[in-house]
Amino acid sequence: MILAAEPGHDEALIYLALTLLQMGSPNDALATLRQSALLATPDVQAMLAIALAVAGRAAEARAIVGTLTRHSGYRPHFWIAAAHVALADLEAALQSLEAACDDPDDSLAGIGVAPFLDPLRSHPRFDAVLRRMRLAR
Repeated sequence: MILAAEPGHDEALIYLALTLLQMGSPNDALATLRQSALLATPDVQAMLAIALAVAGRAAEARAIVGTLTRHSGYRPHFWIAAAHVALADLEAALQSLEAACDDPDDSLAGIGVAPFLDPLRSHPRFDAVLRRMRLAR
């Protein structure tokens, strides 16, 4: 494992945190994300919001999402949408994905298969987003 050889490897820490979230260990995911030197980046901040929401710390998660949504620069729409899903705000998640159609980034490549977005898959607006991105099923 890369973390055994290089404990501060940021990408490995991030993927480990995402895996821990999927395994139902949000507190471990939080601790792992906080080890990353990339913690201040918008993408990792959104991932932190997801972990906080899953850990039951919705107010903290909403504060981060609010900051990211108001940010005038790069917005990680995919991760913001995933944070909204974790907060059970599916309408806001769909709005974020619709915004992503006009402001795409490379994190959207996994939109069709990412488990974070599973609660949206049956929604017609989600299918419309996939079609707009030419990722229709």
